[in-house]
Amino acid sequence: MENEYPIVSSDDAGETKEIAEDTQPVGYRRPARKPRRRIMGLCSFLLSLSALLVLSCFLLNALLAFLNKELEAGQIASALAAVKVGAIMAGVAFLMALATFFLRRQKKGFAVSGLILSLLILFVSGAALYAYDYMFGTMTQDDDFNHLSDDQIYVVQTKEDGEISYEREEMSSVPIEQIEKLIESKQNQTQQIEWEHLTDHDIPQEALEKMDTAAPENPSYLRKGHEEITNYLLFGTDIAGSSDTVIVFSLDRVHQKLKLISIPRDSYVMIPEWGTYAKLAYSYHWGGAQWAVGTVNRNYSLNVTEYITVDMQQLADIIDMVGGVYVDLDYEEVNYLSRRYSGLSYGRCLLCGDAAVAYARIRDASATDNEANRTGRQRKIIISLLESIREMPMTEYPKLIRSCMGMCTTSFVSEELMELCVEVLQNDYTIEQYALIDQVDYWGGRLGQAAYFYVVYDLNRASDALYRIIYEELYISGYTDE
Repeated sequence: MENEYPIVSSDDAGETKEIAEDTQPVGYRRPARKPRRRIMGLCSFLLSLSALLVLSCFLLNALLAFLNKELEAGQIASALAAVKVGAIMAGVAFLMALATFFLRRQKKGFAVSGLILSLLILFVSGAALYAYDYMFGTMTQDDDFNHLSDDQIYVVQTKEDGEISYEREEMSSVPIEQIEKLIESKQNQTQQIEWEHLTDHDIPQEALEKMDTAAPENPSYLRKGHEEITNYLLFGTDIAGSSDTVIVFSLDRVHQKLKLISIPRDSYVMIPEWGTYAKLAYSYHWGGAQWAVGTVNRNYSLNVTEYITVDMQQLADIIDMVGGVYVDLDYEEVNYLSRRYSGLSYGRCLLCGDAAVAYARIRDASATDNEANRTGRQRKIIISLLESIREMPMTEYPKLIRSCMGMCTTSFVSEELMELCVEVLQNDYTIEQYALIDQVDYWGGRLGQAAYFYVVYDLNRASDALYRIIYEELYISGYTDE
């Protein structure tokens, strides 16, 4: 074995000189050279390879579910977690590969492969996390609402056999002085809503007759399969913070339908927290989403646990982003909108954001205009908006989602909301629209000293009508007169 160290000796003069190899002492052994190690580079490569496998498995699973139209929130959450884990693993692999180049006697082959692979994974996972945060990072999530129990928002419960009930236990009334004090303490509203306590003495006899037409003769039931139908609430708030728009959004996977059902904002309903009646729209102003969702559930025997709220003025920005919405205008609507907007014509017309919001909020386009027409306009805007979004290129979705999320307040977590958006967009659901006011016998007029407009009807009948629309043949009504 060759000796890498020279053999030296000194002469009588003390000078040092090398000894030729052939003159080395007999039996001399050259020190062994230390072997070069590959463990660090190999670990870097294996770790980055593992990260790639983790990413591939979860992302491929999510992709296949999307293609099969079965993508769920759990799979989206798992894919996001896999991206984060893969990024961490790739980061560690990158540091190990980098360290290999600065350590002596380390083989660089596996380190080079690990370095390239880890950089690729870091780039892909970083881009995915940035895109997700870009789209949903502006969303305002209502964490307080998510911590509420079903009892706190009055979610209706069905029995094991599917039986539901419209019977509502009487709620204790909060003293009027306490209600007034609570209202006066709300200083964060840009426009205060005046509250007026109404009793049966303030309701005309003809309205009282519409309000109580008798309870169902028999129990009502939901058949097996109703679990595949999920209900949400959409609120559109005005400058005073009241819900100018209240829509039940029903995702019907049984019949492959999306149903939009407008509930009149002026409905005369029970405010559960007060045990007294008031206008439905004002529950949002006084108690936010908790009161608004709870009031709808309590009065219409619904099971809503998620909501989305959009400011009506911000809705105009969303409409402008998709290039406007198409609606069919009649002569009265054209005349009404022409006071502020030019270029409108009878028939199908493209409206910009401001004009669309103004159209949705028309109250008195003519002497025959009514609440049903008004809520119908709101649903037309939403349906046209959905159709415009479906026609947009996929590349524009991230910007649209980011803008929409920045304008919304919702109880959804981002994964659940993404699942809902994906399901709506990837399936060819039929869109149907309804006005609850068309399904019930009602009285409309002004009540109290403030002379606010109210819509009075039987809440049991209204709940029954909602169930008929939402669940179709899966609902067995307790009423026998229809």
